[in-house]
Amino acid sequence: MNMKITKILPYIAAAVILAAFSGCRDDNSPTYRVPTEPLELNTPPFASQLYILNPDGMMDFSVAKQPDYGFVASVNYGLEVSLDKEKIREIVPEKLTSSNIEVKESEFATAMCVLNGIESSDDWDADPAARAPQTVYVRATAELPGVDGSLVTSEWVTLDKVQPYFAVPEPGFIYLVGTPEGWVGPLPENAAHYADWRLFESKTAIGSKVYSGVFDMPAAPVFRFYTALGSWDENSLGSQVEDNPVEYTLTDGQWQGKLVAGKGSLSFPDFPGGDMTIVVDLNDNSIQIMAGAQAVVDPKYIYLVGQPVGWEAPCEANKDKLLALVDKTDSGIYTAEYTLDASIDWFNFRFTKTLAPEEEGAWDAVEWIGCPDGDNYEVDMPFSGSADSSQNTWRIMNAVAGQTIKFTVNTSTEPATVSFEQAN
Repeated sequence: MNMKITKILPYIAAAVILAAFSGCRDDNSPTYRVPTEPLELNTPPFASQLYILNPDGMMDFSVAKQPDYGFVASVNYGLEVSLDKEKIREIVPEKLTSSNIEVKESEFATAMCVLNGIESSDDWDADPAARAPQTVYVRATAELPGVDGSLVTSEWVTLDKVQPYFAVPEPGFIYLVGTPEGWVGPLPENAAHYADWRLFESKTAIGSKVYSGVFDMPAAPVFRFYTALGSWDENSLGSQVEDNPVEYTLTDGQWQGKLVAGKGSLSFPDFPGGDMTIVVDLNDNSIQIMAGAQAVVDPKYIYLVGQPVGWEAPCEANKDKLLALVDKTDSGIYTAEYTLDASIDWFNFRFTKTLAPEEEGAWDAVEWIGCPDGDNYEVDMPFSGSADSSQNTWRIMNAVAGQTIKFTVNTSTEPATVSFEQAN
């Protein structure tokens, strides 16, 4: 039997899809049949040894027997992990070659943390059993996409001693330093003091670099921010470079501005005291302050892909290389500004709603927002028009060096609309 597997990269965390192998028929009418023999997973050679998980490591499992669906088909393969054979965590394979299933050890460690009920570093520190080597059960799964009843699983294989590490992603945070907390000092030895003076990323937007917090402020607060504890002169973000405060006023209970790397504090002499909501977005160093305890919306992003940013592939690894358009109000309207350092003769681009997990196959794996009027459609700014789901690009003809362009994509309408104009 010809056992050929072709890897196809998915863009959803469902499974890795590859060309499968099974009994073949020579006619043109393949017939599906339920596999009569189980999927078999080999016991790996390290099963009885102490296996210490490494953040950069890979675990290799091999399948002894694949399911026979009666014809050659695309199959979703996966790996399931359990500590008791009842509560199960699925791991999407990172790589498949021949009959081997490779998974990231970091994903395996995350699965063990989740199965142990570990949700934070505090949980990890408080649970010595979760930190100790444990018996882990693994099994392989296979299923035909969209075919009910086609799921087959292998028997459980036992790994006697697997040493986990804390691998649960946690929201990042920054520190508020100033009169509200007493100017104690952004030093490592003061970490306990600053535990209640941190702005956090949302748990649903880890890695977003958008931090928020609600603080009980004294009257006329003066403060700045630190991205890490180190010294007074490191990691500071404020109103200006010089170590002098700048006064601001909340209008209708709100104020928005920009932060810079420096020790110039933000001062609000008219603030009477009480709850203050602060949102800091380090993607563009913007800050929003609101009186009272306000609900904060997680920002959402789409990305400009094209000549201005070097036609980098639309994948997670290139996220910081692409131009991110942000929606901070859950309105479906995304905006960004881009300044041309030099003239660009071929200013063509489109947008993507999603990013692929890997670069290989990314161009066909994402959800595009393109030009309905054809590829390289020539426009002059200001421009507004509709969009579709194609990979066609717009081409701005009157962009010049030093110009700042504001991009707006409105996905709340059907079809979506776009506009490009010189920023004020």
